[in-house]
Amino acid sequence: MKKLFFLFYSILLFSCSSNSDDNIKTNSSNSDFHPPSWIEGTWKGDVTYKFFQKDVYQNQISFKGLVDGCNLAIPNSSFVSEPIKNNTEYKFSYVTGEIKHEYHFIKISSTEIKLLNPNSEVLSPVYTKQ
Repeated sequence: MKKLFFLFYSILLFSCSSNSDDNIKTNSSNSDFHPPSWIEGTWKGDVTYKFFQKDVYQNQISFKGLVDGCNLAIPNSSFVSEPIKNNTEYKFSYVTGEIKHEYHFIKISSTEIKLLNPNSEVLSPVYTKQ
């Protein structure tokens, strides 16, 4: 448990920055995520993703927790953007300081989703609903 706590705060500390870019924040929202209902639940593949009504987890790391933590350290430095949210796709990003993290999930079936990889040379992993 202590290792997980240390890992979380290490990521938080190094991903927050005092230098924010106002141009990035034009599509900003609060720190809540709003995944579509079809993707809610636990999905396993090379890592585990969990989608909740107001949060997304990768393994044991809460993306909302990272955004909230950065905003506590440096107010208004972090936010969530969800440009695509429909019956077959969920694309979101979150910014922590100067770092933008992007995810784009595609529904393959009711039990499989694919994480699209922006680097076309790397295979896009498939995740199975648990």
